[in-house]
Amino acid sequence: MLGLRILKRGYVSQYDYGKAFVVLEETPDSAAAVMQGLRQRFTDAAPVKLGDDAFQSTDKYLGRMCFVRTGRYIAGYAITAAGMDPVALSAALVQKIH
Repeated sequence: MLGLRILKRGYVSQYDYGKAFVVLEETPDSAAAVMQGLRQRFTDAAPVKLGDDAFQSTDKYLGRMCFVRTGRYIAGYAITAAGMDPVALSAALVQKIH
């Protein structure tokens, strides 16, 4: 998903301003391991206070991103348009998961 091999199963929605995604892992521990792998991939990761674990980062192709883990789910946004906040959008998305 999103061109990232570490994100294996889930859903992506395309919007004018970017992409929303939800990944389902087998267990909360496997989701935590995926988050650790994402942190290694995105070395500029900055912590965010959302869910069980979260960070934001920027990628050359995906734009500004926010990854949030809540239980066995990893969700977030990759935003390419100016004026949209991936953290705020991710917070709203995570609320819908529960």
